[in-house]
Amino acid sequence: MWEKIILQDLVPKKFDFETEIDADGPTTITYTWLRSDGATAPENSITFEEAGTKKVTTSWTLGGSGESYEGYWQQLKIISPEEIFSNKAEFNLYCESEENVELVSLSPDSPSTLFVGERVEFTFNYITSEAAGVRIFGRPMTDGSPTPGYAAHGSPLHATGEGSSNGYFTIQENSQHVDQIRFQMWDADQSNLLYEFFVDVDYQYLAHRVVLDNLEPGTNSTLVEGERVNFDFHYKTNEPGGVRIFGRPFTNGSPTPGYKAHLSGIHPVGEGNGSGYFTVSIAETITPHVVDQIRFQMWDANQNNLLYEYFVNVDYVFTE
Repeated sequence: MWEKIILQDLVPKKFDFETEIDADGPTTITYTWLRSDGATAPENSITFEEAGTKKVTTSWTLGGSGESYEGYWQQLKIISPEEIFSNKAEFNLYCESEENVELVSLSPDSPSTLFVGERVEFTFNYITSEAAGVRIFGRPMTDGSPTPGYAAHGSPLHATGEGSSNGYFTIQENSQHVDQIRFQMWDADQSNLLYEFFVDVDYQYLAHRVVLDNLEPGTNSTLVEGERVNFDFHYKTNEPGGVRIFGRPFTNGSPTPGYKAHLSGIHPVGEGNGSGYFTVSIAETITPHVVDQIRFQMWDANQNNLLYEYFVNVDYVFTE
């Protein structure tokens, strides 16, 4: 007795099973087919007029749902005149979806810090066998849910076959972190989800931002008492009344003793540039003194609300 499996080149996959039954004289043999999913075929009989060999066949079609199957088998069972089992004909079936979306590019690259309203733009390739076409969406996600305050592209109807397209999203709320982009392919009327995958990213959205552009002298410098550290920065804000921006020296997590620093005018809403300075007056009991950070803060015009803060690591030594 032997088994042969034939895998057809169609989707879904049809598995054909064939085996030979040997008889050493006239007899009638009753048999059935057993399957790994627990199903049993109806009993059949085959009659031998004399000794010989006859073939029996069955088939099993799988894969219509797009699922994959591992460790499946089919087996012949002789019921009479005596109970005999053939070897199990084992097989695996791995189904690849005919629907697919592949990310091609992201701009800006991840990780990035973005201003509220700035777009993340992307391009993608797709393939589909959906005759009526598909719609494809890329949406920002945070901790497994859609990011609060997002706005994103709509989707045209992408024709069946292969193609390329693009999209975007942005965030309208402050201090949101996007950790994934979810891509989904839906049928034309968006009633059936055909394909979904996630891309890990790191985008931080801020409504206010200050970025240091230049330090003079450069960090890792020794200065005398009263000598200035000058800096330039650029900023963005959506605060309607404008903002005030300060840079202050820090030592071991606290403001540096004896420092003096610039004041701030009102920087208008939108984006712009500014500058400032600080210096340190050294008391005899604390000479020399090290500045290990500069703290930048953005406040509203009345200095009632802190809008943004960040620290820059430096190494300035002030001596007499």
